[in-house]
Amino acid sequence: MDNNKLKVALICDFSNPKVQSYIEFQINIFEKFARKIKKLPFEPTELAAEHGVWISNAITEFEKMSDEVELHVISPHGWIKRHFQEFELNNVFYHFVLNEDGLILQRLLHKLIPSSSFSNYKINRKYIKMFINKIKPDIVYMSGAENPHYSLSALDIPQSIPLVVHLQTLMSDPSFEKNYPIDHNRYLYRAQNELKVLQRANYIGTNVEKYINLIKKSLIPNSITLAMRLAVGEDIKPDNTIEKKYDFVYFAANISKAVDLAIEGLGIFHKTNPNITLLVVGDYSEDYKNIIDKRIKELDLSDNIFFTGRLPSHQDVLNTIQTAKYALIPLKIDIISGTIREAMACGLPVVTTITENGTPKLNEKRETVLLSEIGNHQALADNMQKLIDNPDIANRLMQNGTLTMQERYSNYAAVQTQKNCLLAAYNHFKNGIQIPDEFLS
Repeated sequence: MDNNKLKVALICDFSNPKVQSYIEFQINIFEKFARKIKKLPFEPTELAAEHGVWISNAITEFEKMSDEVELHVISPHGWIKRHFQEFELNNVFYHFVLNEDGLILQRLLHKLIPSSSFSNYKINRKYIKMFINKIKPDIVYMSGAENPHYSLSALDIPQSIPLVVHLQTLMSDPSFEKNYPIDHNRYLYRAQNELKVLQRANYIGTNVEKYINLIKKSLIPNSITLAMRLAVGEDIKPDNTIEKKYDFVYFAANISKAVDLAIEGLGIFHKTNPNITLLVVGDYSEDYKNIIDKRIKELDLSDNIFFTGRLPSHQDVLNTIQTAKYALIPLKIDIISGTIREAMACGLPVVTTITENGTPKLNEKRETVLLSEIGNHQALADNMQKLIDNPDIANRLMQNGTLTMQERYSNYAAVQTQKNCLLAAYNHFKNGIQIPDEFLS
């Protein structure tokens, strides 16, 4: 570690409008033609949707620590010109790799030979490894083990460099597959690679009790776990100028997460409230949309549910969800989803479901969300009815949601802890200095 400044290589997957404005994009003529035929967007700003908001939040805080941390962010990105691009912005160094999943030849191969999609990501890994060798970081910090298009690069990190893997979820959780809409073979591929990554890690970061127990008891008993949390706070204020057009909103990066639960609850609620409306915001596949459209028709909800599809930016999502009065966000596998936090930050009373070591914590100090058991559609509908019938409950949830956000989710505090844990891990790995108990989970 030179000049008492910790050099950190953050391997992740994210994008936001700020970095997109510095990236040179390129979409080949074949891609443009194919998308024109299918009437799909092909402008880079439409294709490169914002994602990984907790990464953007963390980087914003790390920018303020440039006298202590030299941060290098390595991330795959779609549609960029050349195999990689690099630039510096606000004392942070960015290294973007052209994501091989977006290469047209790769996509054709996956279409012709489906098994080829279970990739080892040799191209992505080649350039990530190149950046690691060039940067020579003191420590590598990986956000998420469940996404093989970048997480498999953990297997290429030299053993001389300590690796901290910060969990975003845990696909090796036995309850994951049954609660998440994913093909069995695809699940096995991702879960098995996740385990390889965690086995390579020198330290695993998480403050989720359920994950800690699974790791310690069955997955990697001798692992060292660090008490780190993601920068998932929302610096958002409600926009009171936005007109309310819908009663409820369900939103997710991909609506297949749990929109089926929302639809079932709405189907029951609709029997006594035939004019109720639900806005659904988020991406979906054509196959999944066909499945839920069939169920919507069976429940006679075709005139009550409206879909936006994927929106270009996070701000577009935040503006759109505020056209609803309430948020209907049942969960299956998330501990506490980012969408719940975003809804509360936008001033929307939230109806959701009970998750292990998760959503009940939001009600520890005060009632912040309305809860029901996963799969109990009647209870979900009953909670929707509470909001419609009792404006006082809705107002109380809105106020309590603001207080809970302020107390539980500070990005500054989260990233301070990330930095301290990384430094403690480096000193433990390189100098044998014991990690303080306050940084262990």
